[in-house]
Amino acid sequence: LPFLVFHVPLLRTLLSHTFATGYNREGQCVRQDQTGLGSFLKWLAPLLHKREIRAQIEGSKLTKLDEEVGKAIEMNVNTAGRNKRLTTHKVKELELLLSASVPPAHPLF
Repeated sequence: LPFLVFHVPLLRTLLSHTFATGYNREGQCVRQDQTGLGSFLKWLAPLLHKREIRAQIEGSKLTKLDEEVGKAIEMNVNTAGRNKRLTTHKVKELELLLSASVPPAHPLF
């Protein structure tokens, strides 16, 4: 019962001065990826480098996807989970771009 106050999100931050953490694949303690941007990029970036997938996406759309994924990776490294609103917006932006660029029969759709 005395720790109930730590379940209120704003009070938890003010009283403890901590943030959610977890371990990455290398065993390092890092900020938790609460928006899923890091996981989304780890899934998407390697797929965009596969020849069979690249062959099915129009050139200009593929270039735009590559640019936006690169920007998102850079942003994810720089913010490291500190700006939830920005990373959530970036995930939605990439999903929209992906759905506009990929034909419905494509494996990424």
